[in-house]
Amino acid sequence: MTNTEKAEILDNNSVTLQAFPIPFGEVVTVAYEIPNFQNKENQYLTLFNLLGQPLETIRLTSNSGKIQVGRQLAAGVYFLQIGKTLKKVIKQ
Repeated sequence: MTNTEKAEILDNNSVTLQAFPIPFGEVVTVAYEIPNFQNKENQYLTLFNLLGQPLETIRLTSNSGKIQVGRQLAAGVYFLQIGKTLKKVIKQ
């Protein structure tokens, strides 16, 4: 199975958020697309732990792209969020 086949997609309020591979080892690649994106809206990708504490926040400067996150994380369950779109990821 390729990384693309392992990608899970969550679409909510026009935001598409993909994370792969799941589970991930060193880093997880996050691909996003925000069709109604405007820079003045200050869109962010935020990585949270199970307690809801933000661990990493990245300002998004375009309507689509790929970002790698999670390099410093311990093994466990985490959540990625853009706007109201939320995605669960697991680090091995």
